[in-house]
Amino acid sequence: MLRLHTVLLLSIFAVPALAQAQPSGSVHTPTNNAADVEAAAKAEMIPERILQFTPVETDPALSISPVTSLPQCGSDGTLFLDMLDPKDLNKHTVVSIKGKKSQTYLPSAISDLHDVTVFSFFPSESMVAFLVRGTREMQSAPGGGKSPAGYAWSGYHSYIAEFDPDGGYKTSVEIPATYQISRLAILPSREFLVAGYDPVNSTARLLLLGPSGDLLRTLDMPASRIPAADEGPHDAVQASKASRSRVGNLVFTS
Repeated sequence: MLRLHTVLLLSIFAVPALAQAQPSGSVHTPTNNAADVEAAAKAEMIPERILQFTPVETDPALSISPVTSLPQCGSDGTLFLDMLDPKDLNKHTVVSIKGKKSQTYLPSAISDLHDVTVFSFFPSESMVAFLVRGTREMQSAPGGGKSPAGYAWSGYHSYIAEFDPDGGYKTSVEIPATYQISRLAILPSREFLVAGYDPVNSTARLLLLGPSGDLLRTLDMPASRIPAADEGPHDAVQASKASRSRVGNLVFTS
């Protein structure tokens, strides 16, 4: 039954939506009240849509994991699924599905980074990119100041790992930020948007990066700030929890 539901989900999301604007049918009575006029103007700015979906046939040989993250769609309607290994949720496999055609993107193919943790991914017409954390340092024996995998903690950074549309790994770009990174988007100009949480200032931030990772602009949301003293020491666990609570509901889409 679970397998049936998974296939149905793919059938629904894999088709580009057909949208047809529908009139609201409401009648606005003329009024001289400024507040009513403003409210009516705002209501008319929000269009109503009816979305029609039809099932499509997918590759019967495609194996779908029962554990997947939120699906994403490319600008051409291609469905992208981030599938996790049920026995090891740190292992990700992204699959693009368009009709009977599919393509696999494997974070394990990121050859210039070690001990990689995947936070999110984003598809564009020119690439599929993963937002990850890892290190370029060489492995050594476990000890003080090192991760359980044997890498110095000081060598870990956040990166954007780029794959070409055919699934081949290209390169990784370091993100100039020291705080918790959680979301990624790729603009048509090939610039990057990266969202994260800054525990020092207790605020969510949005970075605009150039194609090479150079910082072009930093934005924050002052309304999300709370005094840092209210949260106590900012260790890794607390920073991760705060990041999920502040930007966990933020999703980028093409």
